[in-house]
Formats: sequence, C-alpha cells, structure tokens
Amino acid sequence: MANHIVTLTQNLKGFAGPDPNAYVAEVPAGEYPLFQIMSQYPNPDTDFVQLDLPDTDEDLWICIRWKDQVYATMRTEQAESARPPINFHSEIDLSQAQGPVFHGGAVAAPTAEEPPMPEVPEEQLQVQQALKGFMQPDTRSTQAGVVQPGTYPILEVMENHPSDNTDFVCIAHPSAPEEGIWLCVRWKKQTYATIVSSGPEAPPAHKTPAASPTAGEGQDAYASDPMAIAEEALTSLLPSFHPFGYDLHKGYYPYALPGVKVPQAPPNPLQNNCCTFVEGLVVKAWANQLGVKWSNSLHADMMIYDANRIFSPPEALIEAGIAEGVPDEDAPPTHWTVVQGWRQRSPLRGGHTFIIVAHHPQTDKVLTLESNSYYKLKGVGYRNIGNVKDFPTPPDRWWERPDVPTWEKIKQSYPNRKQARLKVRNRSFAGV
Repeated sequence: MANHIVTLTQNLKGFAGPDPNAYVAEVPAGEYPLFQIMSQYPNPDTDFVQLDLPDTDEDLWICIRWKDQVYATMRTEQAESARPPINFHSEIDLSQAQGPVFHGGAVAAPTAEEPPMPEVPEEQLQVQQALKGFMQPDTRSTQAGVVQPGTYPILEVMENHPSDNTDFVCIAHPSAPEEGIWLCVRWKKQTYATIVSSGPEAPPAHKTPAASPTAGEGQDAYASDPMAIAEEALTSLLPSFHPFGYDLHKGYYPYALPGVKVPQAPPNPLQNNCCTFVEGLVVKAWANQLGVKWSNSLHADMMIYDANRIFSPPEALIEAGIAEGVPDEDAPPTHWTVVQGWRQRSPLRGGHTFIIVAHHPQTDKVLTLESNSYYKLKGVGYRNIGNVKDFPTPPDRWWERPDVPTWEKIKQSYPNRKQARLKVRNRSFAGV
C-alpha cells in the first residue's frame, strides 16, 4: 500500500478505528501513506482511510468524506498503465484515486423491527461502561459482541463464578433475545455494573460479596513483597529522559542496564522510542533499588523480537518478578501499570508500549507516561499534557483537563492489550 498517498489540506481528527466516536488525536495537514480504506462506512455518508503515520508506531483513521464534502485527496506513485481501478462503493470522486485498496462492504439496511425482548423481570442490570459479552459465564467462552452502557433485564445471576474473583449476570439483549448475553460485572473489587430495581423509586446499589485483598490494590498492597520498590525509584529517573526526543527506529538509553548491553546516548543521538523508554525506566529502577539483573532474552522480549509473542513486554516484566499479571484486560489499571497495546491484530498494526501512572476512578481519566511524537509529545511525557521536561511532576488535578484520555478511550485506541502491574509502594506521584 506504500504507493498510495493521502494528502490532507487541513488538520483533521484522527480516530482509533473507522468510527467518528473513537477520536484519539489531531493529525496535521500533510502527506501520508495509505494503509487501507473503508468506503461508505460505518454508514453511506462517510469514507474513512487508515494512515500510516511517519516516524511513529501509531496508525490512525481519518474521515475523508462526509456526504458531498471531501477533505483529502489520494494519488498513486505507480505507473499509470499498472493501476487497476479502485473499488469504491461511494460515488464521490476522490481525485480519481486508483490502485488496489481495501474497501468496506455494503452497509446492511436496518431491519424494520428489532427482535422481541423477553418479559422484563423485577430487577435490571445498570451497565456503566461498554462491556464484552460472552456466551457463557466465563471470559474464556465465546464472545458475544459488546454491550453498550444502559439498563437491561436480568435473566440469571451467578456470584463468585467461575472463581471467587468474578460475578456474572446474564442479560436480555436484542442481539440474543432468547439465550441472553453473559457479562462479567465484578472482578475482585472492581465493579462494572449494578443490579437495580425496575420500580419508579431510586434503585439501591447492588452489593457484591467482598473479595479478598490482593496484590496491586491499595497503597500498601506491596508493603511485604520483596520485589516491590518505592515509587521514588522510578520518578527520580525521569530527569534522565528530559533531553530525549523520539525516533521510532533508533532508540537509545540514557544509562547502562545490568546484565545486558544496550546502546547509550550519548554518543548516540538523544532519542528513544516507546519500548526503549519503558525498559530503560523500569529495569534501571529495580536494578538501583533491589540489584535486579536483566538478561538478553528479557531485553529481546521488551523489544518484541518474536513476532509470535506480541505481548512480550509485559510478559517479560511478569517473568522477572517486577510486575504481576492482570486477569481482566478491560479492568481499569492501578497505579504504575505497563500496557502493551495494538490497534489491530490482523494484519498486526499500531503497537505501543506505555505506562499508566494512575487511574482516576471518578472521571475514568488515566495519566500515561510514554515516549511518542503525537499527543503533544516530542519524546517522554504525559499524553495530551506535555513532555516531562516541561512537567517534572504531573499537573495538579490533571484528571480535570479535557484532553487527558479516559481508560475507555485507551481501550478504544488499543483493542488488543495486555497489562502488567508494577510492584510499586508509596504511590503519591500522580496526586490520586
């Protein structure tokens, strides 16, 4: 697809997918290689293209047509005689774009009537956020789409199933009116939905059985863990990254790492990328405080050298005992959680390794720490806030800033994810 070029004559919104509700960041005017196109998608009024953003691991979708308004042009650098015609469902002429590109299928006409809902029981489930649905009360069972926030009739409740860590509720849903859809409404102490009364009075909150305290929850969760370090061991290293810029392909480290040879800057340029930053910060912090030594195999995992193990960075940290795994990848992260995300899995695109320093439960906002060239960053910093050299500590009440992403937005941006909770004590850096 590299021979197809999309020209944006103005800054346009970028989206995680071909969906106007999945806004991620603004894409500046300029020329970008085309990766794929979805015409007349998600409805006949719009065409979306996925751009291969230069010098970054990000891929974003742009709406290039809304009805008769066209916001971009496309061209191919291939010889005219070699160009097969483009396959657009849209009748809009996008500057006579030609070439072998992907395209969306025809949009199915809405059905006249939705499937009938079962009889409404006395209790309903109030879903606060989009949740994955399952065919059985088990996250390992076949997925049944995504259930959007709203209130749904309850068909069955299974508490402490299939383990004490989870509660499941089966709801009636138009997409499965007879068998219903199972939702995981609790994982440990995290609750994602509430059982309410269907009467006119204010519904009472559903009280799930108390789960046992586990590592990764609470300020003192790792107080007795011999592999835990103080938060200051991480934050004290951030000034080392102040002068670093971003380069997707050539990333360097501000210091040596024990047990493995890594390229340093200087003498190399003062630049890193998402993988080298996370490895450099985390491994050095544990080496300084606990004498942890790294290895070539763990370093290879942080760099994702094995294409068959796309979540190897968090897996490496878990293997080293620096972090613990997270059973539910949709669960809101705790302080100091490493995330490996991918925008799409087939074909594999848009990988990014980053740290979530904190999650603010009331607003769902997350404070990321990452190396990037987008989101108001030119190196290491906080997404849509700025570089760490300009913000040595996170801004006061950062969760009130409108551009700071929510966990829901992060999930939309990286539908394929794996988390690893770093074992960190005395967590106060983010002010939450």
